[in-house]
This record gives sequence, C-alpha cells and structure tokens, in this order.
Amino acid sequence: EAKVLKSVTGEVVGSETSAGLKTRAPWVSTEKYDIRNQQVEFAGSEKNGNVGKNGPQITIQDREGVSANIDVSVRYSVRPDRVEDIFKQYGSQDNFVQRFIENDIRAGVRNIPAEYGTLELLNNRGDVELKVIKYLEKRWEKQGVQVETVSLQEIRYPKDVQQRFAEAQNARTEVEKANAELD
Repeated sequence: EAKVLKSVTGEVVGSETSAGLKTRAPWVSTEKYDIRNQQVEFAGSEKNGNVGKNGPQITIQDREGVSANIDVSVRYSVRPDRVEDIFKQYGSQDNFVQRFIENDIRAGVRNIPAEYGTLELLNNRGDVELKVIKYLEKRWEKQGVQVETVSLQEIRYPKDVQQRFAEAQNARTEVEKANAELD
C-alpha cells in the first residue's frame, strides 16, 4: 500500500511508499491506497440477483444497432508515486474507483464494440479486448494507473439474434459441405 500524509487541515504533506514502521507527527493522518492489482467486475443482471462486484453487465450497441450485454473484468494497479495526485483530485480510493476507473471502463466497453458488426463482435473478442486495453491505457496513463488485463467474460445478444446467428452458422456449414462434395 501507499499512504498519503495529511495535516490536520486536510492538506497533503507527502506520501509513504516504503514498507516498515515509520514515525510521524501525531497531527499527521494517513489515507491508504492499495497499489497491488485491483479488479473491477461488471457482470450479470439485477433481474437474476447475480450482479458483479462493481455493478451489473454493460449494455452496448454494435455497429448494426443491435443491443447486447457484456460481462467484463478489468485488472489494474495504481503507481505508488501518483497517489498524492489521485488523493488531491478524488480523495479516497473508493471515490477514485467509482468516479474515474468504473466510468472509463463503462465508456471503453460501450465505445469499442460500436465499431464492430454483430458477427464480427462475436468472432473477434480478442481484438475487442486489445482495443479496450489501448483505450484504457491512453486514458489512464496521465493518472498513473496501469492496465493489467481486460477480459470480456460473456457477450449476450437477445434470443432472436442468437437464433439467427445459429441459423447463419448452419447455413455456412451446409455451403462448405456442398462445396466439399463438389470438389
């Protein structure tokens, strides 16, 4: 952990990042920040009562205007040398996560899939994850936050879209089978 040192008036007077017992003036208090890998998870829905740690699934719209729900998990870490700046801007770590980290994750997961069609999104999950990572890295670099991983756990389209996708896959298989028989 890293600690931001505050005076009685709430003014930042420094930070500590080294381990071990330290002495400080009795009027100086600390605000602790966990700098190890943190995880943010948006998953499930409130309807079934199975909601992720940070909230329900993220609803997106792809390039074709079709809505889907995405479960996502993001691991990140905070650079210890930036906790003073983060504290000055957001206060507590919980506030920082809610107002900055979670909002940027939602924005990235909504914006990037909008570049893909329905089939592309389902078939190119790895590309989408990489683009979300790049989006977050660019947004978080100045704040001193490092993206570790982004994992799109599940992409759920409505039942009728899933049915049409299955039919398209079956038709594609039949075409390939017919081509093989012709050869």
